[in-house]
Amino acid sequence: MKPLKPLESNNTVRLRLPHKQFWTKGKCLRKVAPRSYEVEAEGKVYQRNRRHLLLTKETNSLPYNSSGDTSTATTEPGRNGKANASQKM
Repeated sequence: MKPLKPLESNNTVRLRLPHKQFWTKGKCLRKVAPRSYEVEAEGKVYQRNRRHLLLTKETNSLPYNSSGDTSTATTEPGRNGKANASQKM
């Protein structure tokens, strides 16, 4: 298995949140262990192993407003970053 590229603070990533079907956009906050990172997504901070984080080239502005509502589409795993068809307009 090929080693994963280390993440840096403020990198935009995708992660699976509990009880959610799709990958959610988040922001890497910091490295907390050799393979573990703190990530902010939907107004909460999560700790995730590097293999459960997908580095993206998206902008690092988070996809929710101050009330915590999501305002952008999420992606399905294995769909190469394409927006979920049910949320396109």
